[in-house]
Amino acid sequence: MSVIAIVSGSTSWPTKAALEFKNVTGVAPSKVRSDIEARRPIFERELFMNDHNAVAGQLRSIIKIDSTYWLGLEYSKLQPGQNFDTAPLGPAHIDAEILENMLSAAAGEFEDEI
Repeated sequence: MSVIAIVSGSTSWPTKAALEFKNVTGVAPSKVRSDIEARRPIFERELFMNDHNAVAGQLRSIIKIDSTYWLGLEYSKLQPGQNFDTAPLGPAHIDAEILENMLSAAAGEFEDEI
């Protein structure tokens, strides 16, 4: 089980981007703003669990928002037991293409919850 953590490299988001992010994640724009300023993850979820399909959908939507508005999001794949504050982030950095490949490789492996 890997944890995907996303940090924003951009400190100014268009209002439309913040609202789309809220629609996808449920995170209020004010919370995103404070996380950006503190250089904390704006999104951090575990993959390959029972809710994998929902998390994968959110991640794909976030990647689309990033590419549409050029938010400079930075993606990290943390190993089990690691957290964002203590993990060695250098080797954990991945780009959106690698994340998409991870999600595509797992497609069909998880059933939707009934």
